[in-house]
Amino acid sequence: MEVLTMKLITAIVNKEDSKNVCNELIKAKFYVT
Repeated sequence: MEVLTMKLITAIVNKEDSKNVCNELIKAKFYVT
């Protein structure tokens, strides 16, 4: 399940609004590299 989640996050971050996504992930306590 973790692999699927990572692929989903990667797909989202590849969009133009990656900065907004990163900020939201940080708020949700995800670590973004």
